[in-house]
Amino acid sequence: NKINLGKARRNPGTVDKLYQDIAQGQNLEGHLNLLPDHQSIRFNLYLVRIYLSTSKNPPLVLRNWYTYSVGCGEDPFSVLDIRKLSKMGLELTNLHILLTYKCPLRCDHCFVFGDQHASDRFAFNQIKAILEESRRIGSVEWVYFEGGEPFLLFPLLLKSVHRARQLGFKVGVVTNGFFARSEEAAVRYLRPLQQLGVARLCVSDDLFHYKSLKETPAKRALSAASQLGLPVSRVSITLPGSARFGFTEPADSTPHTTLRVMFSGRAVDKLVPGLSTSGEASFNQCPHAYFVEPGTAFIDPYGFVQLCHGIAFGNAWETSLSALISQSEADSHPIWGPLMQGGPAELCQVHGIQQTGEYADACHLCYTARRALIDRFPQYLAPRHVYGLSRVNKFSRRSP
Repeated sequence: NKINLGKARRNPGTVDKLYQDIAQGQNLEGHLNLLPDHQSIRFNLYLVRIYLSTSKNPPLVLRNWYTYSVGCGEDPFSVLDIRKLSKMGLELTNLHILLTYKCPLRCDHCFVFGDQHASDRFAFNQIKAILEESRRIGSVEWVYFEGGEPFLLFPLLLKSVHRARQLGFKVGVVTNGFFARSEEAAVRYLRPLQQLGVARLCVSDDLFHYKSLKETPAKRALSAASQLGLPVSRVSITLPGSARFGFTEPADSTPHTTLRVMFSGRAVDKLVPGLSTSGEASFNQCPHAYFVEPGTAFIDPYGFVQLCHGIAFGNAWETSLSALISQSEADSHPIWGPLMQGGPAELCQVHGIQQTGEYADACHLCYTARRALIDRFPQYLAPRHVYGLSRVNKFSRRSP
């Protein structure tokens, strides 16, 4: 299974033959069956690059893997385990627990339709069960608590963080900082998280969440976290090309992540009109890394375990989380599978969705197609309210 790099440079055909023999799905299982269980076929990312530059029709999953690995800063001479790639399933490392969809804000960009009218919430016994299942999975390193707005359920948040830390997880919390009505209030709320050992606090601070950037609750929360020594980062959402939302936050000492609007959920209704758009044919790849090499899952108060908000592969109140993760496979999922193979355009083609409009980005087309399919695949496109529909879902379950 070792290939000399010099030989590969001189003879790309050698590499092409290797990938033709191994990386195609129909041949991969046979190759793996020849190996002892403890072995795996490992490909150098440098060879992947050579292959992608010389092959006329490389497997899409390899192209996606390379794009993901480089985008995440992987060392170009690191290796990928083709055994993991062959399943195209889920090796969970990050679990995001949405304590509630309720939020004191009603942002135009919100992809889960969060607002103050939501009544759904986790119970602590459900949190404990999910955390125990996460430990049973064995690969989960990080647990994030978010929403909606998790600080609306502050006692539950503290108990959940405490239990997650007891089980050895690294813990992150995502908030808009609404509670920081003053510096003193911010400290009162954040000090317990610092004492519990929260490893990451992400605070949303932008013009979508607040009308002004001069003095916001988020800024007070960021300042208080820094005073307490709580690891914190600012997260800002931008809308390139927009006079109002296309801003760049001034640099300061606080770590800062800038993300583009994801055109799903409320953003489709509120922000798409007036934007430049593109035709369906160009959206042949999902732009999000966790679809290429899935390691992140979201679980909400209804029990839906989601790869991306609104794309579920099971319900944790019906089947244990560890069982769902071990059984997850893209090929058998009517939404995940097509998106892996050819992005939103493939999803439309596979399910006969005729799209006549123009789309702001791949997420917009994907969301529009999924909303058209929701009655055909209600157990996979859930919960309904993230599509702007009723919060009642016949597949919603509460744990015993």
